[in-house]
Amino acid sequence: GLLDTAGTIVWDTMTGPKFGIFFIRDLQRTQDDNYYVSGEYNLPWYEGSAGFKISPAGDSLWFRQYYHADTLDLSHVWNFQPTPDSGFVHVGIYFDKQNPQIGTYNWLLKTDKYGCVVKDCHTISLEEPGLLPGIEVYPNPSGGIFYLRYPTQADSEQFTITVYNPLGKKVLEQKGKNRLDLSMLPPGVYLLNVTENHRLMYSQKLVKE
Repeated sequence: GLLDTAGTIVWDTMTGPKFGIFFIRDLQRTQDDNYYVSGEYNLPWYEGSAGFKISPAGDSLWFRQYYHADTLDLSHVWNFQPTPDSGFVHVGIYFDKQNPQIGTYNWLLKTDKYGCVVKDCHTISLEEPGLLPGIEVYPNPSGGIFYLRYPTQADSEQFTITVYNPLGKKVLEQKGKNRLDLSMLPPGVYLLNVTENHRLMYSQKLVKE
């Protein structure tokens, strides 16, 4: 949530999939005027490290998971700091519970401003926990007009559509429409988020030609 200088709540929201626990180690303002947190993301079937970036309005920009390849292993973030290139460096520890004789590892992880370990990972669609399957965006790339196709059982009016520019600034928000008009925006890569009651249901890169 966000408090003003008098301690009054400006906004308060919850996000994340059901049955998940996100242990936050710290919250820091980024150079693009958004916020970033890192910590442990625990589900019944794995426990890994994660990073989460949100806008000043509390909207989810992206969520990345790290070090969760094995079901029973554990990964913890001890600390993280922003870097001059708007990325992040993290330090943490990894417990190999399936092979106790191998022991424990310390790790140092550098990501870019999109939370990517591999260059340009934000230019592909990444599956995130709790996302609603069956949503499609077409055509992509487009000259400015995009269409959303929802699962047949879903009511499009329950969703909020938000589009962000590469700096994380919100450039479009609308309720439950199947048509997106970005023709007034300059060519580039944008991020589309589909949320329901502030919970991220779908995330996709949009390329405007």
